[in-house]
Parts: sequence; structure tokens; C-alpha cells
Amino acid sequence: MSDEKIFEDEIMSDEELDKVAGGMYEATITIRDKDGIHARPAGQLIKLAKQFQSTNIFIEKNDKNVSATNMMKLMGLGVKNGNEIKIIADGPDEKEAVKTLTDFINNNFGKN
Repeated sequence: MSDEKIFEDEIMSDEELDKVAGGMYEATITIRDKDGIHARPAGQLIKLAKQFQSTNIFIEKNDKNVSATNMMKLMGLGVKNGNEIKIIADGPDEKEAVKTLTDFINNNFGKN
């Protein structure tokens, strides 16, 4: 059985996005891509993150928080298959940013 098909319909609903203290939005997800976040999906994630007006978009793993628009820092997280991460955004389109990035990751970085 392929891991890619088990989770194919896991798109975040508005109710699953959490408004956190300070007015930011966040979502916690588990990486299901067998290769984790390597150079190609990191580049795609950065490109998506830069499309939003919200300039404070972060990826967090094990309490380490890095900018979702910085390739070196994002790669430095070492996100692997099975790791849990948070996507956090603050700004005028924070909810849309979190939902878009979450959906992209949950769809195996556009592979589905």
C-alpha cells in the first residue's frame, strides 16, 4: 500500500486552523512525503510563502522556529517523513497563508 494514497484527502478545514495568542494562525501537521522537506519542496514552499502579504510566516519543528522564506534555515530544520511541524503566520492574509501551505504539504508537495 502506497503512503501517497493513504492521506490523499487531508485538506485543512477552517475549523482545524488554530488562532493562537497574539493573533497569529497556526496549523500542526505531520510530514508524509517519504523524502521529507528537501531542496525541491523547500523551494516550492518558499515560493508559495512569498506570495502572501503576511511577511511573518514560519515553520516550527521541535520548538525551533524559522522563516518559511529562507532556504538555508528551512533546510536546517532537517524535516523528515513522520516529523510534526507547525506552520505559523501573522499578517493580513495569515489564515489563507497557513491553509495554502498546509494543503500543499499535505498533498505531498503537489505530487498528488
